Amino acid sequence: MSGRARFSLGLAAVLGASSALADPVVVVPANVRDPGPSAEALAAVTEAVGPEALAGDRLAAALRTVVGRYAPRDDGLAAQRTAVQNGVNLFFADRRTLQRQGLNGTAAQESRRALLAAVTAMEAAPEALELVESNRSAYLHALAMLARIDSEARSDADVARWVQKARAFAPEWAPSSDDFPPAVVGLFSQEGASHESAELEIRMPREGCSVQLDGQALPGTAAVATMMRPVGDHRLSVACGGEQSRVRVVRLRTGARSTVTIDPRLDAAVRLTPRVGLTYASTAELQSLGPSDAAMLGEALGASRVVFVSRESAVVVPVGGGAPSAALAVESPGFRAELGAALRAPASGLVARPGGPNSAPQGVQPLGVAPAPSPAPRSAAPWVVAGAGGVLLVTAGLFFGLRQSALGDAESACPPGSDGALVCPNDDATQRAASSRDRASTYTIGAAVTGGLGVVLTAVGLGWGLSRGASHATARPTALWVPGGAVLGVGGRF
Repeated sequence: MSGRARFSLGLAAVLGASSALADPVVVVPANVRDPGPSAEALAAVTEAVGPEALAGDRLAAALRTVVGRYAPRDDGLAAQRTAVQNGVNLFFADRRTLQRQGLNGTAAQESRRALLAAVTAMEAAPEALELVESNRSAYLHALAMLARIDSEARSDADVARWVQKARAFAPEWAPSSDDFPPAVVGLFSQEGASHESAELEIRMPREGCSVQLDGQALPGTAAVATMMRPVGDHRLSVACGGEQSRVRVVRLRTGARSTVTIDPRLDAAVRLTPRVGLTYASTAELQSLGPSDAAMLGEALGASRVVFVSRESAVVVPVGGGAPSAALAVESPGFRAELGAALRAPASGLVARPGGPNSAPQGVQPLGVAPAPSPAPRSAAPWVVAGAGGVLLVTAGLFFGLRQSALGDAESACPPGSDGALVCPNDDATQRAASSRDRASTYTIGAAVTGGLGVVLTAVGLGWGLSRGASHATARPTALWVPGGAVLGVGGRF
């Protein structure tokens, strides 16, 4: 599956009017915190792009399927989940139990009344119902129980209503035979339904992230997780270092391998309301991440060009690789002609994708994965060695101070005579002086050993680090795009 195809899961149903665009040009506003391009600037860009422009509300609708939705932070349907369980318990309750609860109907009647109220309340909170797996499970269980009650009451029309609701909500779902009799399971099981599995690959920006798939935490924290799952819809989200992604809906198909990449950092940058765009905390972050993030969104939407619009300028970003265009001033009299030329110009730096059609485009990572920093930082090992040497030298100084203190204790116990020899007034003083001199000898050895090692390690570390610094003092020109203009700088490792 190609890079574009792997991120187009379910996209056709959302693009709607934009589906007629053979090669849409995605217009992505760039924001630093709240300020962004004016409505006039966006309108000018969209008009200049022409009918191929995918912008505004249509772009937000398309991205909503690509990036998914955030699950509610609060557990707003906890009471309804409890109500579903209570409704199920009522179905199996005896008359005495019902009377203790002040209920006058039969067990089936009271159970149906409680379940119907819970289902109605859940359907009134679609975000919490659709994006929280425990809510989905409780809702479907309630529908199956309602179908069971109405089936026993010979109310075929109501049974059909509950089955239709369940299939619309979760097409592949059927109740467990552990919880329901075969007759009820058969109501929801579709003839010819597939029980096959398909391969799902989940890519994350780095190791250490965790995955929730259908409400279950997957084991391991590798950057890539691969597994087999039943065909049908699955919901997944990723958490990296406290950042939570949106919830993606992935449809697995028989015989097809689905690959999804998710980066909570990019999810946080994508804003869908009140106005669609990419938002960053600083201009520096926008400069380093913005064009590549825009290219990732363009690839997910099946585009080959993205127009990345700041407050004053617009930049054409090729999706398949290559450098962005020069910044084009939106208010320039020749902006329309300049933008048209930039959109028609062949992308520079395009190269063949290594590894065949399933590999990602050169220079553009799949949606949700931030580009790897380049170049890699130098090793800190030389400075660790030098630092260890410094610590040993300090330790040697401490040993020398303790030596001098011990010698002073010896002289206090037995003051030196006229010839320099210690004169001890009694046996106790003699013992104390001998003990102090023994400690002084031990500290002398410690000072000599740590001091010698400290000198060696410090010299080795400094020599190693300085020689590496000289060998890495290579610079290379780097073109940086800045909102409002282009800057040519020099970067490298020194």
